[in-house]
Amino acid sequence: MESINLFDAKNILERPQKIIFAECSLEYLEKHYNDTRQILDYSGIIFRNKELAKQFNKLPEIKEDDLVHMDNVAVIMFRDLGSGNNSLHIRSSQIREINGSILVDHVTNYRRWMSLRILRALGYYDYKDFTGNEIIFDRFSGNGSIQISKSRIDITDNRLQLGYIDVMRSLDIGLYGNGGLVEVGEYTTFVGGSIHVTTNGKVSIGSYCMFSHDFLVSQPDQHSIFDLKTHKRLNTGKNVAIGNHVWIGRYAKLGGG
Repeated sequence: MESINLFDAKNILERPQKIIFAECSLEYLEKHYNDTRQILDYSGIIFRNKELAKQFNKLPEIKEDDLVHMDNVAVIMFRDLGSGNNSLHIRSSQIREINGSILVDHVTNYRRWMSLRILRALGYYDYKDFTGNEIIFDRFSGNGSIQISKSRIDITDNRLQLGYIDVMRSLDIGLYGNGGLVEVGEYTTFVGGSIHVTTNGKVSIGSYCMFSHDFLVSQPDQHSIFDLKTHKRLNTGKNVAIGNHVWIGRYAKLGGG
């Protein structure tokens, strides 16, 4: 499965005007604005809530109708999708129709975690974040969430390639370095658990696998052991390879080797 229409978030940073589209609470706006303003350097804000406009005055207000007259604009959506609805997709589609040259993204993609549900709501299935971590996914089903967490905001060049998978509760993919790779085949199902990968490590999971709840697949060894004489680490991380048609029971822990 190769990327066809890759959305590269670095293009957002290159736009001279980065506009917040605020459709959220004041608490959500304040938190995400403070966490990302140095990265995104916002130039204005569109309010969907008149009361919010009265409470937040750190940026000049821009009317939604003015977007059609603006060039080289990126719109950053501030909307909490915790309920799992798809209104973000509707809103971002409407913005693109106003001006086809506008780039649209969600603010959480510029923090230390990303959600595939948010990417799907934006209409993105091939995505590269602003530090070069690439996420390629076909589609996923189930009521669960898939979250990618990063140990640092500046880690780079990790790649996630996910087939058509089903997540019932939650799947957390933790990136703990640069150049890691996570691959999951087609029609693999997860109830809930975590996958961890570190620098240049690889976790490969085949097709038609079943993962129960509270599992952990950890490619790195979290606790370093060093030789006192050579000062070299003895337990470097090893890759994890899981074939097709494998069942992983609840509370199972799989390490590299």
